[in-house]
Amino acid sequence: MENDLTHVQVLIVDDSKIVRKAIRKAVVQSGVDDSGIREAEHGEDALDRLDEFLPDIVFLDVNMPVMNGEEFMVGIDADRRIEQFAVVIVSTEMNAKRLLRLAQLGARARLHKPFAPERIREVMIEMIQAA
Repeated sequence: MENDLTHVQVLIVDDSKIVRKAIRKAVVQSGVDDSGIREAEHGEDALDRLDEFLPDIVFLDVNMPVMNGEEFMVGIDADRRIEQFAVVIVSTEMNAKRLLRLAQLGARARLHKPFAPERIREVMIEMIQAA
């Protein structure tokens, strides 16, 4: 079953607790088991999570304190971990150069905030099928 998301592992990285909760809810409604979801408040926190948890998909905000999404992408690229999971940018970011840089660093998709919850499932299926 290529559309079965039950065992997909997800990391949600966003400084907004409300956004993390909304993404988590959409991910669970998509069929992912809640035990397969981790959250991080910023890029540095997310890098720490990667030491203990290897996700299939990372939903990543760009504009965060401590370590932003681009800095996180550079950090995981340096460790060559980026090839092990799909990064989906979830942001209000509109700067074309910055979005291109994120794609060059390995981001595979983008969801603009606010997003429709059903788009989360669609993007997850796309990422899993592309793996």
